[in-house]
Amino acid sequence: MTTDDTHQITVTMLGPSLSGKTTFLLGMYSVLSAGLNNYFLHASDPDQDLDLSEAWDALIDDGLLPPPNEADQLKPYSFVFREHFNPLLSIDWLDYRGGALDDRVRGEDSDTSALIARLDLSDAVYLVLDGRYLRDPVTPNTVRRVQRASKAQRMTYLLQESMRNRRKADQPPPAIVVLVTKADLVAEARSPAERTVIWEQLVEDVTKVLPVCFQQGVTTLVCPVMLGHFGAEETQQVDPQTVRPMGLHKPILFSLLRYLEEIRLGLHQTESDFRQEVSRRELAVANHRPTFWRKGRHLEYVEAVVDARKRVEEVAQMAQLALEFHTRVARELKGLPVFKDGVKISDV
Repeated sequence: MTTDDTHQITVTMLGPSLSGKTTFLLGMYSVLSAGLNNYFLHASDPDQDLDLSEAWDALIDDGLLPPPNEADQLKPYSFVFREHFNPLLSIDWLDYRGGALDDRVRGEDSDTSALIARLDLSDAVYLVLDGRYLRDPVTPNTVRRVQRASKAQRMTYLLQESMRNRRKADQPPPAIVVLVTKADLVAEARSPAERTVIWEQLVEDVTKVLPVCFQQGVTTLVCPVMLGHFGAEETQQVDPQTVRPMGLHKPILFSLLRYLEEIRLGLHQTESDFRQEVSRRELAVANHRPTFWRKGRHLEYVEAVVDARKRVEEVAQMAQLALEFHTRVARELKGLPVFKDGVKISDV
C-alpha cells in the first residue's frame, strides 16, 4: 500500500529451496528495521513486523533458522523504506517458495503461472545463488553441473521469458541483483587467497553461471551476502554466536539507486521540455508588438514566459536534490561490482 509521499517498486526474489531466500529476507529486515546509516525498513503491517522480529529473536536467542518457504501459499510483504523519517519508497515484495521453480504450469492458478506474470511487472528481480555450489572456482567442466544444482538454468528461462514479454510491452528490463548467499562458505573454501581475489573470482564465476544477467540492456549487481558463519551442513539450528550479518542491506539500496536513476532521467526530460516551452513563449513575446489595443495580450505572453521559467527552476531544483541523494546512496555501494550491458562499471 503506497502513500501520497512515496512511489512503489515491485521486487521479486527467485531461488531454489534451501538457497537462503527466507533467511536473507529475515536478516535484511532485522538490520534495516533497527536502522543502518540513517536508512530504515519497516513492514506496513504491524503483525508482519512482529512476525519478522520474533523470527529474528528466535535466531539470536536460540539459533533457530526460519523454516524454508515450502507452503502452498506465497508470502507477500509490503515495506516502507525511509531515510531518517522521510519515506522514500514503498516496496511490494514477494518471496516465492523454492518449489515454484520446478513446478509445471497447470492452469492460471499455479504458482509458476503467477510467478511468470509477476516477473513481467517487477522493477527489480533478485536471483539467489547458493554459495554451497560456488565454493570451488567454476570451470568449463563444472559450469553445467553448478547451473543445474543451483537452478540457474530454470531461473534463466523464467527471466528470459519475462524479458521477452516486457519487450513486447515496450517495457525496460528490471534491475537485477544476483545474491550469492552463504558467502562465508565461499570465503572459507577459497582461503588462503586474499579477500579481494576471492571476491573477484566469485564475480567472474557468477557471470559464467548466470550469463543472462550480463547481456545488452541489463544492469546487474553481484552481491555476496551472509547471515553468519553456519558451516556447510544443512540444519535448522545454529550457534547464535556465529550470527554475523554481511551486506544484507545493499541490494535494497541498489534497487533504490536504479529507481533514482529513472527519476533523474524523467526530470531531465521534463526540464528540457520546459526549456523548449520557455523558448517558444519568448519568441511569441518578441513577435508580439505591445500596441495600445494589444497591450493586455502582450502582458499575458510575458506572464506565460515568467511561469514557464519558474517551472524550469522548480524541476532543476528537484533534479539537483535527486542527484545529491543518488550520490549518498551510491556511496553506500562503493566497491560492489555492477555490470551494465555486460560491462563492469566502476560507478554505480
